[in-house]
Amino acid sequence: MMKYSNSILFCILLYFVVASTAASASEISIVPGVIDTEVGETFTINVSVDPKGNEIYAAQYDLKFNSDILKVQNMTKGTFLNQDGADTIEIVTRFNNTIGHVEYGVTRIGVETGVTDLGTLTSISFVVIGTGTTDLVLFNVVLTNPNVTMVDTVIRNGTCAVGSTPTVTSATPTATVSHSSSSNRVMTPTPIVDTKTTPVGTPTVTKTLSEQSPSEVGVPEQSGTPVVTPAETPSASTSGFGAVIGIGAILVVIISKRKRRQI
Repeated sequence: MMKYSNSILFCILLYFVVASTAASASEISIVPGVIDTEVGETFTINVSVDPKGNEIYAAQYDLKFNSDILKVQNMTKGTFLNQDGADTIEIVTRFNNTIGHVEYGVTRIGVETGVTDLGTLTSISFVVIGTGTTDLVLFNVVLTNPNVTMVDTVIRNGTCAVGSTPTVTSATPTATVSHSSSSNRVMTPTPIVDTKTTPVGTPTVTKTLSEQSPSEVGVPEQSGTPVVTPAETPSASTSGFGAVIGIGAILVVIISKRKRRQI
Protein backbone atom coordinates (compact mmCIF):
# COMPACT_ATOMS: atom_id res chain seq x y z
CA MET A 1 0.00 0.00 0.00
CA MET A 2 2.86 2.35 0.88
CA LYS A 3 4.55 1.57 -2.48
CA TYR A 4 1.35 2.40 -4.32
CA SER A 5 0.99 5.74 -2.48
CA ASN A 6 4.59 6.66 -3.22
CA SER A 7 4.06 5.94 -6.93
CA ILE A 8 1.03 8.22 -7.03
CA LEU A 9 2.94 10.97 -5.23
CA PHE A 10 5.86 10.63 -7.64
CA CYS A 11 3.53 10.91 -10.66
CA ILE A 12 1.88 14.01 -9.24
CA LEU A 13 5.24 15.68 -8.60
CA LEU A 14 6.48 14.75 -12.08
CA TYR A 15 3.34 16.25 -13.65
CA PHE A 16 3.87 19.58 -11.89
CA VAL A 17 7.57 19.65 -12.83
CA VAL A 18 6.75 19.06 -16.52
CA ALA A 19 3.91 21.59 -16.45
CA SER A 20 6.09 24.26 -14.87
CA THR A 21 8.85 23.84 -17.48
CA ALA A 22 6.59 23.65 -20.54
CA ALA A 23 6.87 26.53 -23.00
CA SER A 24 4.16 29.17 -23.05
CA ALA A 25 2.49 30.46 -26.18
CA SER A 26 4.80 32.63 -28.28
CA GLU A 27 3.92 36.31 -28.81
CA ILE A 28 3.98 38.50 -31.91
CA SER A 29 3.56 42.22 -31.29
CA ILE A 30 3.44 45.65 -32.90
CA VAL A 31 6.11 47.80 -31.20
CA PRO A 32 5.37 50.48 -30.14
CA GLY A 33 1.78 49.45 -29.52
CA VAL A 34 0.46 53.04 -29.46
CA ILE A 35 1.55 55.79 -31.87
CA ASP A 36 0.45 59.44 -31.59
CA THR A 37 1.48 61.45 -34.64
CA GLU A 38 0.54 64.21 -37.10
CA VAL A 39 -0.13 64.49 -40.84
CA GLY A 40 3.08 64.60 -42.87
CA GLU A 41 5.19 62.82 -40.27
CA THR A 42 6.86 59.44 -40.73
CA PHE A 43 7.32 56.67 -38.17
CA THR A 44 8.51 53.07 -38.02
CA ILE A 45 7.00 50.10 -36.24
CA ASN A 46 8.64 46.76 -35.49
CA VAL A 47 6.85 43.44 -35.75
CA SER A 48 8.52 41.62 -32.87
CA VAL A 49 8.42 37.97 -31.80
CA ASP A 50 8.98 36.61 -28.30
CA PRO A 51 9.26 32.79 -28.56
CA LYS A 52 8.55 32.30 -24.83
CA GLY A 53 10.70 29.16 -24.77
CA ASN A 54 9.61 27.77 -28.15
CA GLU A 55 12.07 27.23 -31.01
CA ILE A 56 10.97 29.35 -33.98
CA TYR A 57 12.22 28.36 -37.44
CA ALA A 58 9.89 30.25 -39.78
CA ALA A 59 7.31 33.03 -39.52
CA GLN A 60 4.66 34.79 -41.56
CA TYR A 61 2.02 37.45 -41.00
CA ASP A 62 -0.36 39.82 -42.77
CA LEU A 63 -1.02 43.33 -41.45
CA LYS A 64 -3.89 45.65 -42.28
CA PHE A 65 -4.22 49.41 -41.74
CA ASN A 66 -6.42 52.31 -42.87
CA SER A 67 -5.04 53.42 -46.24
CA ASP A 68 -6.76 56.82 -45.89
CA ILE A 69 -4.53 57.57 -42.90
CA LEU A 70 -1.24 55.73 -43.50
CA LYS A 71 0.96 54.81 -46.43
CA VAL A 72 3.81 52.27 -46.31
CA GLN A 73 7.16 53.68 -47.41
CA ASN A 74 9.40 50.67 -46.87
CA MET A 75 9.82 47.26 -45.23
CA THR A 76 13.09 45.82 -43.94
CA LYS A 77 13.98 42.40 -42.57
CA GLY A 78 14.81 42.21 -38.88
CA THR A 79 17.40 40.03 -37.19
CA PHE A 80 15.04 37.75 -35.26
CA LEU A 81 15.60 34.55 -37.28
CA ASN A 82 19.31 35.11 -38.07
CA GLN A 83 20.38 36.38 -34.64
CA ASP A 84 22.76 33.39 -34.32
CA GLY A 85 24.30 33.94 -37.75
CA ALA A 86 22.12 31.45 -39.65
CA ASP A 87 21.03 32.21 -43.21
CA THR A 88 17.43 33.25 -43.87
CA ILE A 89 15.32 33.71 -46.96
CA GLU A 90 12.34 36.04 -47.35
CA ILE A 91 9.50 34.22 -49.12
CA VAL A 92 6.89 37.01 -49.15
CA THR A 93 7.60 40.73 -48.76
CA ARG A 94 5.10 43.14 -50.29
CA PHE A 95 2.56 45.82 -49.45
CA ASN A 96 -0.50 47.41 -51.07
CA ASN A 97 -1.28 51.01 -50.13
CA THR A 98 -4.56 50.96 -52.06
CA ILE A 99 -6.23 48.64 -49.57
CA GLY A 100 -3.82 48.96 -46.62
CA HIS A 101 -2.31 45.47 -46.64
CA VAL A 102 1.17 44.10 -45.84
CA GLU A 103 2.35 40.50 -46.37
CA TYR A 104 5.58 39.03 -45.03
CA GLY A 105 7.13 35.59 -44.65
CA VAL A 106 10.68 34.44 -43.81
CA THR A 107 12.44 31.21 -42.85
CA ARG A 108 15.82 29.99 -41.65
CA ILE A 109 17.80 27.74 -44.01
CA GLY A 110 20.82 25.48 -43.71
CA VAL A 111 20.35 24.76 -39.99
CA GLU A 112 18.27 22.30 -37.98
CA THR A 113 17.45 24.47 -34.97
CA GLY A 114 15.24 27.48 -34.34
CA VAL A 115 15.75 30.59 -32.22
CA THR A 116 14.44 31.12 -28.70
CA ASP A 117 15.42 34.73 -27.96
CA LEU A 118 13.06 37.61 -28.73
CA GLY A 119 13.80 39.94 -31.61
CA THR A 120 12.48 42.02 -34.51
CA LEU A 121 10.98 40.04 -37.37
CA THR A 122 10.59 43.05 -39.66
CA SER A 123 10.35 46.86 -39.57
CA ILE A 124 7.75 48.88 -41.49
CA SER A 125 8.02 52.62 -42.17
CA PHE A 126 4.82 54.66 -42.67
CA VAL A 127 4.07 58.21 -43.78
CA VAL A 128 0.95 59.86 -42.32
CA ILE A 129 -1.41 61.11 -45.07
CA GLY A 130 -4.70 61.64 -43.22
CA THR A 131 -6.31 62.30 -39.84
CA GLY A 132 -8.12 59.86 -37.59
CA THR A 133 -7.31 56.61 -35.82
CA THR A 134 -6.33 53.30 -37.38
CA ASP A 135 -5.66 49.91 -35.86
CA LEU A 136 -2.57 48.02 -36.99
CA VAL A 137 -3.98 44.50 -37.10
CA LEU A 138 -1.90 41.34 -37.48
CA PHE A 139 -3.61 38.27 -38.98
CA ASN A 140 -2.76 35.10 -40.91
CA VAL A 141 0.00 34.72 -38.31
CA VAL A 142 1.96 31.46 -38.44
CA LEU A 143 5.07 30.62 -36.41
CA THR A 144 6.61 27.17 -36.94
CA ASN A 145 9.28 25.21 -35.11
CA PRO A 146 12.05 23.05 -36.67
CA ASN A 147 9.64 20.08 -36.78
CA VAL A 148 7.37 22.05 -39.15
CA THR A 149 4.74 22.25 -36.41
CA MET A 150 2.81 25.49 -35.88
CA VAL A 151 3.36 27.13 -32.49
CA ASP A 152 0.55 28.57 -30.36
CA THR A 153 0.81 32.34 -30.66
CA VAL A 154 -0.63 35.36 -28.87
CA ILE A 155 -1.13 38.40 -31.13
CA ARG A 156 -0.73 41.95 -29.80
CA ASN A 157 -1.93 44.60 -32.25
CA GLY A 158 -1.20 48.32 -32.35
CA THR A 159 -3.02 51.64 -32.80
CA CYS A 160 -2.05 54.86 -34.56
CA ALA A 161 -3.86 58.14 -33.82
CA VAL A 162 -3.27 61.20 -35.98
CA GLY A 163 -4.04 64.54 -34.33
CA SER A 164 -5.54 62.96 -31.19
CA THR A 165 -4.60 60.67 -28.32
CA PRO A 166 -5.32 57.00 -29.08
CA THR A 167 -7.83 55.37 -26.77
CA VAL A 168 -7.25 51.72 -27.63
CA THR A 169 -5.15 49.75 -25.15
CA SER A 170 -2.99 47.63 -27.42
CA ALA A 171 -1.10 45.95 -24.57
CA THR A 172 -4.00 43.53 -24.18
CA PRO A 173 -3.72 40.38 -26.31
CA THR A 174 -6.24 40.65 -29.14
CA ALA A 175 -6.13 37.11 -30.45
CA THR A 176 -4.55 33.74 -29.81
CA VAL A 177 -3.59 31.33 -32.57
CA SER A 178 -3.85 27.87 -31.04
CA HIS A 179 -2.58 24.75 -32.77
CA SER A 180 -2.43 21.11 -31.74
CA SER A 181 1.11 20.21 -30.75
CA SER A 182 0.58 16.57 -31.74
CA SER A 183 0.15 17.13 -35.48
CA ASN A 184 2.55 18.28 -38.18
CA ARG A 185 0.74 20.34 -40.78
CA VAL A 186 2.02 22.05 -43.91
CA MET A 187 0.10 24.80 -45.64
CA THR A 188 -1.41 24.02 -49.06
CA PRO A 189 -1.29 26.91 -51.54
CA THR A 190 -4.62 27.57 -53.25
CA PRO A 191 -5.21 29.11 -56.71
CA ILE A 192 -6.35 32.71 -57.15
CA VAL A 193 -10.09 32.75 -57.58
CA ASP A 194 -10.67 36.50 -57.79
CA THR A 195 -8.17 39.11 -58.96
CA LYS A 196 -10.40 42.07 -58.16
CA THR A 197 -9.46 44.39 -55.32
CA THR A 198 -10.82 42.82 -52.16
CA PRO A 199 -10.79 44.61 -48.77
CA VAL A 200 -9.06 42.70 -46.01
CA GLY A 201 -11.76 40.97 -44.02
CA THR A 202 -12.00 39.35 -40.63
CA PRO A 203 -8.65 37.81 -39.61
CA THR A 204 -8.49 34.05 -40.12
CA VAL A 205 -5.79 32.43 -38.06
CA THR A 206 -6.34 28.69 -38.28
CA LYS A 207 -5.17 26.79 -41.38
CA THR A 208 -4.86 23.14 -42.47
CA LEU A 209 -1.50 22.08 -43.94
CA SER A 210 -0.15 19.22 -46.12
CA GLU A 211 3.41 18.55 -47.36
CA GLN A 212 4.39 19.48 -50.91
CA SER A 213 7.57 19.31 -52.98
CA PRO A 214 9.34 22.37 -54.43
CA SER A 215 8.13 21.50 -57.96
CA GLU A 216 4.51 21.51 -56.82
CA VAL A 217 4.63 25.12 -55.60
CA GLY A 218 7.23 26.42 -57.99
CA VAL A 219 9.94 27.15 -55.42
CA PRO A 220 13.50 26.62 -56.77
CA GLU A 221 16.30 25.19 -54.66
CA GLN A 222 17.87 28.02 -52.64
CA SER A 223 21.52 28.69 -51.84
CA GLY A 224 23.00 31.54 -49.85
CA THR A 225 20.80 34.40 -48.66
CA PRO A 226 18.83 35.98 -51.52
CA VAL A 227 17.81 39.63 -51.12
CA VAL A 228 14.14 40.36 -51.70
CA THR A 229 13.14 43.96 -52.32
CA PRO A 230 9.73 44.90 -50.89
CA ALA A 231 7.38 46.23 -53.55
CA GLU A 232 3.92 47.66 -53.58
CA THR A 233 1.47 45.49 -55.49
CA PRO A 234 -0.81 47.50 -57.83
CA SER A 235 -3.88 45.43 -57.07
CA ALA A 236 -4.95 42.93 -54.45
CA SER A 237 -5.67 39.28 -55.04
CA THR A 238 -7.83 37.12 -52.81
CA SER A 239 -7.38 38.18 -49.18
CA GLY A 240 -4.74 36.05 -47.46
CA PHE A 241 -3.63 34.32 -50.68
CA GLY A 242 -0.11 35.73 -50.55
CA ALA A 243 0.34 34.55 -46.99
CA VAL A 244 -0.77 31.03 -47.90
CA ILE A 245 1.76 30.90 -50.73
CA GLY A 246 4.39 32.37 -48.44
CA ILE A 247 4.18 29.83 -45.63
CA GLY A 248 3.74 27.01 -48.16
CA ALA A 249 7.05 27.98 -49.72
CA ILE A 250 8.64 28.42 -46.29
CA LEU A 251 7.74 24.89 -45.29
CA VAL A 252 8.76 23.46 -48.66
CA VAL A 253 12.26 24.88 -48.12
CA ILE A 254 12.41 23.16 -44.72
CA ILE A 255 11.09 19.84 -46.05
CA SER A 256 13.46 19.90 -49.05
CA LYS A 257 16.41 20.51 -46.75
CA ARG A 258 15.46 17.49 -44.63
CA LYS A 259 14.95 15.22 -47.63
CA ARG A 260 18.42 16.10 -48.92
CA ARG A 261 19.88 15.37 -45.51
CA GLN A 262 18.22 11.93 -45.39
CA ILE A 263 19.60 10.94 -48.82
